Amino acid sequence: MANGSFRFRPTGKRVLVKLEELPTTVNGLHVVRETGHNAERAQCGRLMVHGTSSKCEAAAGSRVVVNPYNGKDCVVDGITFKIFDDFAVLAVVEDEL
Repeated sequence: MANGSFRFRPTGKRVLVKLEELPTTVNGLHVVRETGHNAERAQCGRLMVHGTSSKCEAAAGSRVVVNPYNGKDCVVDGITFKIFDDFAVLAVVEDEL
């Protein structure tokens, strides 16, 4: 499912994200996860595609941290994704410092 052949595009200022586990380490640094009732607040995923008027700074294919309270579930070709407003993308996880 390459970015060029992806047949699903959200409208307007939305982005399509495939959720993943939050990384435990980034460039050798340990990532501390929250526990208790805040454990599910931030989610990590791959940004698959932008909407037509999205101003999200992350490129398609980037790993991003999103606010899970804004997303809507959708299933494309049997794979579950979430659609977020572009402002719900909180950060980009860089592979290199």
